[in-house]
Amino acid sequence: MNLSLHRAIGGGKDRIFGISIVLGSRKSDTLIGHGRFNRFRGNGGNDVLIGRGGVDYLGGGHGNDHLEGGRGSDRLRGSFGVNQNDGGRGSDFCTDPDRRHGAINCERS
Repeated sequence: MNLSLHRAIGGGKDRIFGISIVLGSRKSDTLIGHGRFNRFRGNGGNDVLIGRGGVDYLGGGHGNDHLEGGRGSDRLRGSFGVNQNDGGRGSDFCTDPDRRHGAINCERS
């Protein structure tokens, strides 16, 4: 799902507008935000969550996830699995409850 292009990919040719909160499936999802607030939860699967601008909350869920906040003050929360977190510019807060594997990589671009 790409909110900046107003498109949901797969299944049909859906056009979407006015969406900021998206919950992913148990499978691998790619969720791309717009320049404002985005709240994404990947749930299961190996997800790619990209917030872009604005204040974003990105939660990976189970799986090996890639979380990218972009500009703005973002909150990135990995989960069980190997996670790559990139907060982008701004004040970011990164957490990962899977501390036993040392799986968090929180960087700023």
